[in-house]
Parts: sequence; C-alpha cells; structure tokens
Amino acid sequence: MFNEFKDKQKILDAFENYGVKDYIVSNEDTYKELIHYGKYTLWYCFGEFLEGGQTDLRGHIMASVCEDISLGWGEALLTDSENPAATGQDWFDIFRSNAEELQKQYSEEEMNELYPASWLLLQMIQLQVLSK
Repeated sequence: MFNEFKDKQKILDAFENYGVKDYIVSNEDTYKELIHYGKYTLWYCFGEFLEGGQTDLRGHIMASVCEDISLGWGEALLTDSENPAATGQDWFDIFRSNAEELQKQYSEEEMNELYPASWLLLQMIQLQVLSK
C-alpha cells in the first residue's frame, strides 16, 4: 500500500480523488494486513516519519495505521480531537513529543507495558543516535 505512493504524480492524483478514510475503506484488506503486522508496520512507518516530510496522503495513511496499532495495543494516545494534525508528519511529531515526555515520567518497564508503541519509537530514536 505504501510503496504505490512513491511516485509523486500518483500521490497527487490519489489525494485529489480520495480522502484518507475513503482510501483506507477502498483498500481495507491491505490496511488490515498492515495492522496485523503490528511492530513491523510501526518500525517501517516510524522510520519514514523520522526521515521527515511525510505530508501527503501516504503520510496520513501511515499515521492512521500507527494510531490504530497503538490503540489496539492499549496505548492511550494524547491527541486533540478538536484540532487534528494537518498531516501525517504532524501526527508523528506530536506522538514523538508525547513519547519523550512519557519517558521522563515512567521507567523502561512501565513504558514497555503501558506505552508499547511509544517505547518502540524511543528505542528506534536511541538506535539512530547510537549509529551516528
């Protein structure tokens, strides 16, 4: 699902013809498969978000699937329903900021138990820092 949006023209055409929810509904089986892959999907999406610039339909879809996986794992997401993120990258930036704040309040064990998606992201960030 994500790879088909590598071509910018396809992104623009899809964005004009679909809203995020419309696109997900019309590709429901693929979307469910992404959710099924759980941490592997998060690992891929978080990696793309950490690169930055995920402001198109693809970014919105990645944010949606990350949010659905996180909620499915029991993670309470701190989002502002009255002012939703304008892009997938915005959603991720808020998610990352929340994860970094939670890390200040909870032990590693508590993060892994209570905020598993946030904990995965923090581990990825740490690996990124160590590899530089």
